[in-house]
Amino acid sequence: MKGKVLVAVLAAMALALLVGCGGVTSGPSYDALNAAKADFEKATALGMKACTPYEYAIAEAELEFAEHHLNELKIDRFRTHLAKANALIGEGVDKLKLCKVIYFDFDKYVIRPEFYPILYHMADTMLRYEDVNVEIQGHTCSIGTEKYNCWLGQKRADSVKDALTLYEVPEERLTTVSWGEYMPAESNATEAGRIKNRRVEFEIIYK
Repeated sequence: MKGKVLVAVLAAMALALLVGCGGVTSGPSYDALNAAKADFEKATALGMKACTPYEYAIAEAELEFAEHHLNELKIDRFRTHLAKANALIGEGVDKLKLCKVIYFDFDKYVIRPEFYPILYHMADTMLRYEDVNVEIQGHTCSIGTEKYNCWLGQKRADSVKDALTLYEVPEERLTTVSWGEYMPAESNATEAGRIKNRRVEFEIIYK
């Protein structure tokens, strides 16, 4: 009875752990389980008259062993999947470091010296993770005409792209867009807000 409970618990654990991870649907262990099930069903169908208690006990034990072995195999596969997932999470944390903001002086698109270390780090991260592309988004405050601000936002995005390509990021992995004054980070009603709006932001795009 304890063996049956153990098998039931293991089966429930494996099923819960393997949701979304894929299970074991073929291979020697799966074949062994199917064979053990067939033997047990045959023994059960024959009943006590045609099947001795000894034969029935063997069939039951073989079934429990096959189920236990398969569940262990599933759990091992889950552990392997979990290790890979944790590695990807670690990579994701590194990739998120790309999400920085570069600020610009009023009516300028020249990168300020303090932001070059950020761009160097971004370039280094992109070169380590080839599945990451970046969209460079240029923004401005609301001072000036809409047409001029669209132009200025594009120039800011282009200057950042040029800097990243100097750090050997392939140009085809970088795209630019200008939002001009249309997507402010802060209110343009104050100078403090306008300073926050003169910026370039980045969107991570996975291949």
